[in-house]
Amino acid sequence: MADKETEQSKIAQETKQEQAVVAFHYDSSENPNNAFYPGVPPGDILQEKYDELPKWIQTSIAGNPMYKAPTKKAPEKAKESEK
Repeated sequence: MADKETEQSKIAQETKQEQAVVAFHYDSSENPNNAFYPGVPPGDILQEKYDELPKWIQTSIAGNPMYKAPTKKAPEKAKESEK
């Protein structure tokens, strides 16, 4: 019974991780002094965690070069019809 519960717990955790959305990617090359914000360990920041942070830290993260917002792939442009 315990094995079944453990397996279900692992599946639930994996599903949650797959659904996690990254709000900012961490770029360690932009942080040579290993600086950090209170309550924010250096590393990628998930949207859920970002939303929980105070607004002043959110603003600081958004303006800091060591944190980069994920880039969205540009949609393919439709080919212009030949005239």
